[in-house]
Amino acid sequence: MASESEKGVKKIIKRKAAKIKKNKEEIKEEIKKEEVKEVKKEEATEVKKKRRKYYSNKDTITIMILSIIIGALFGGAITRFLCDRKYPKGLDDFDRIFNDIYDNKYGNTSRSVMLNSSVNGLLNSLNDRYAYIDETKNAMLLYDQETTGEFIGMGVNNRIDESGKIQIQSVFENSPASKAGIEPGDIIVKLNDNYYDSSNYDAFSYSILSSSAGDKVKVELLRNKETIVKEFELDKIVVDSVGYYVEEKGNLKVGVFRIENFADNTYKQFKDKYEKAVEDGIGAIVLDLRSNNEGLMENAEKIASMFLDKGTIIYQTFKNGEYTEIVSDSKKEINLPVAVVVDGSTISTGEMLASTLNENLGAPIVGVSTYGKGYIQKVVPLYDEYAVIYSVKEWVTSNKNKIEESGIAPTIEVQQSEEQQTEEQKEADESIKKAIESINVMYNYD
Repeated sequence: MASESEKGVKKIIKRKAAKIKKNKEEIKEEIKKEEVKEVKKEEATEVKKKRRKYYSNKDTITIMILSIIIGALFGGAITRFLCDRKYPKGLDDFDRIFNDIYDNKYGNTSRSVMLNSSVNGLLNSLNDRYAYIDETKNAMLLYDQETTGEFIGMGVNNRIDESGKIQIQSVFENSPASKAGIEPGDIIVKLNDNYYDSSNYDAFSYSILSSSAGDKVKVELLRNKETIVKEFELDKIVVDSVGYYVEEKGNLKVGVFRIENFADNTYKQFKDKYEKAVEDGIGAIVLDLRSNNEGLMENAEKIASMFLDKGTIIYQTFKNGEYTEIVSDSKKEINLPVAVVVDGSTISTGEMLASTLNENLGAPIVGVSTYGKGYIQKVVPLYDEYAVIYSVKEWVTSNKNKIEESGIAPTIEVQQSEEQQTEEQKEADESIKKAIESINVMYNYD
């Protein structure tokens, strides 16, 4: 048996072992608590980050809103300041008086009539003979047609006959009207079951021009006292504003180009036909600018540049006491002798092209004095497709010669009737003949 001392030692060992075990358990618990604290600390840190991010976004939005408000107030103040400088304060009074008169006037004058009178008053104060309101219902549509060189339509030219009926004068090739079998001489009686004649021709024109490609129409025609009905779809019509044919004088082939308008597509049409003329072996050019329907100056500048060296002055504009030179910005493409045919209906853009070829190349000008329109206009849309037209600057020739009212005098005068200006009668066209003769004389062609 173990002695008392041995038993005491065992008890002490047991107590120490129990204490060590307890300490181990406590240490484990402490470790777990520390781990939980660390997790909670990390979670708290993450929450703080999210809060900082939230408050950062919130602050950003607040700053943006404040910036917009301050910017609007500041911008409004600047805009008002600039408007006050640019526009008279009396416009507010005008608006107030206009509405006061309309609301309290005696009589039934319409607001549109009052507005037209007001705008006319502004235009009359300009002392500008080209300033007016075009009250044709489709004025802006027609302007767009003239400047772009294309429109939505049937593909016909109309006229009002002696009885006031709408008569088809010509039909465009490959147009909707041509494919539908419409012929020159046909009388348009109805369009989509509505009667039309000279009394409401503007409405007829507007109904066509304001349509879209693919719109279906029903046209009732009168042909030799027989009623004919045609149904077809409208389509885009490209106006061919450049005519071309060849005249021969001895051994010389001359390309005659008749330019009826300076639309956006006129330059390309002229260039394409010039390339055809080169294939035909032409040795000279006649530009026929009679009865030219104006167009945009920049469209004629491109054609002028084909005859001129880069940097050559085409024409100049004058405004506020200063001249601005408009120069050729492309390489010269045409190195052939050229003459120009004009008449009293050669106006503005046509006058510019004739003058620059004459002053820079010595091109003969054949015919009679041109119209004499030396101002460039701006077209501003008004309600109901009306248009306001007024002059914005004067233009002069490359040598600073004024055109307004005086026009361009021909170097070779030829009096000629209108009937001799059609392509069908070109053989009897004295102006074209004289133009070709002038080239022969100038360059000693046989």
